[in-house]
Amino acid sequence: MLQGMSLRNAILGEVGLDPGSSSQVHRRLQARMGDYWPVNDGQVYQVLTSAVAAGLATADPDETGKPVYALTDEGREQVARWFDEDFAKATPQRSELYLKLDLLGEGVPEGLVHAVQDQLHHTARAARKVRKVLKQDNLEEFRALSLRGVLAHLEVDVEWLTEVLDALER
Repeated sequence: MLQGMSLRNAILGEVGLDPGSSSQVHRRLQARMGDYWPVNDGQVYQVLTSAVAAGLATADPDETGKPVYALTDEGREQVARWFDEDFAKATPQRSELYLKLDLLGEGVPEGLVHAVQDQLHHTARAARKVRKVLKQDNLEEFRALSLRGVLAHLEVDVEWLTEVLDALER
C-alpha cells in the first residue's frame, strides 16, 4: 500500500477513535505515532478536507465555528477495509546512500562523510527518544509493540551507519 494511503487511513482511523478539529487530530497523531511516522498539520488538514469531499467524514462547526471532523458510515467502512488489507511486504529499503556507496570510486568526498555522520547522529537520537517512550509505565500494548519494531530498525541502522562511517574514514 502506498505510504500516502497509509497516512490517509491512519488519519481517518484517529478521527474514528475521537472526532475533533484538524489541529486536535494532528496533536493526537503526533502523540501516537510521531516517534516513527511524523505528520504535519497541513497533511492532516488536507486529508480531512478531502475526506469530507469524498463523503468519508463530516465537518460540523463547533461553538467557535471551527470544523469538527467525524467519520461517516462510509468512512468507518473505509478504515475497517484498511485494517483488513494486506500490508506492504518487506522489500529492500531504498536509500540514496546505498547508491552512493555502490558507485563510490577512489577517494571519499568529505560531504559524504558529513552526511553519514549527520544521519548516524539523527538515527541514534531517534533511537534514544523511542527507548525513552518505551520506559513509560502506561504504554498501551500495541503502541509498545510498534515502538519496539521501530527501535529494532533504528538500532540496526545505527550499527550499519557506524560501520559505513568507519569504512569511509579509513
